[in-house]
Amino acid sequence: MSLIDDLTKQSEKYQKQLQGLNIATLSFIVSDRTRALEYAKKGIQEVEPENLTDEYVETVADEMQRVAKMFWEEKIK
Repeated sequence: MSLIDDLTKQSEKYQKQLQGLNIATLSFIVSDRTRALEYAKKGIQEVEPENLTDEYVETVADEMQRVAKMFWEEKIK
C-alpha cells in the first residue's frame, strides 16, 4: 500500500481529531510547522505506530495543516 493510500485510509481519524480542537490550537497547527509535525507524530503514534517514519510524519503534517486551515476558517466565521 502506498503512502497516499495509507494517509487516505486514516484521514477520517485525523479529521475527527482536528474537529475537536479549539481555534487557538488549530491556528498553531496552521501557522507553526513544528507544532504540526508534533501533532502529526503524536497522532501517528496513537493511530498507526507501525508507520512512524519521517516521510510519513511530513505527509501527515501537510495534510493536517491543510485540513486544520479549513476547520479554522469555518470556526472563525
